[in-house]
Amino acid sequence: MSFLRVAAGILAALAIAGNSYAAQPDPVAVVIAAEAAGEGYTGMYLVANTIRNRAIQSGRTPLEIVRQRNQYYGLTAPGRWKCYAAVRKAADYLAANVMKLPDRTGGALYFRQPRERRQKWHKVETVRYGGHIFYK
Repeated sequence: MSFLRVAAGILAALAIAGNSYAAQPDPVAVVIAAEAAGEGYTGMYLVANTIRNRAIQSGRTPLEIVRQRNQYYGLTAPGRWKCYAAVRKAADYLAANVMKLPDRTGGALYFRQPRERRQKWHKVETVRYGGHIFYK
């Protein structure tokens, strides 16, 4: 195989890899979808509000918030891509506008499902929606 052929193959592979990186979804959108796709738009909106509220409280970006270790299970959940694919348009919209969304959670920073144990940081319940309970 000639050097030019090998080089062309490497360049083609890099171009494909470059395009796949550009096509990667926003991790904030993936978290929103994975955490609440089953709750529809309103449930995802409320989860987005917790990201927004934490970002405002800590002075961090929404991306920094969802990437914090042990914060949002949806960042590493096995079914996250399937959830995201099912609600991609809504999740992308919410992620792109997360800091502009009016808060409907009463300042909630956390949420859990009723079957999950309440933690010490779940102080004041603010909202219940579908299968989620929100706390500040």
